[in-house]
Amino acid sequence: MATMETHWWLMQSSFPALNWARLRCRADGSADVFDMDGRTQVFSSHRDAELHLLEDEFVRFARLNADDFRDLGLERHELKPPSAASDADLAYLMYQHRT
Repeated sequence: MATMETHWWLMQSSFPALNWARLRCRADGSADVFDMDGRTQVFSSHRDAELHLLEDEFVRFARLNADDFRDLGLERHELKPPSAASDADLAYLMYQHRT
């Protein structure tokens, strides 16, 4: 099934460390979440996937505000979600320790 949208999330409770999660929404309404453990969890709906992330204290990257970036010690333009050629390679980039 083709991915329609990809959204990146950060675990707010781990700031200033960056603990990323990737949410992919599918054309059939299902979704999956890839996390720093290298796991992909499949959900029957986009909303179920979002609720899972919210329960784990993730916030959508696109919705971070100026205070969030201040907490991270970064400017918005300095922070980008990780990228890699494969999920196996991406797993190593999903957690970035910062002090």
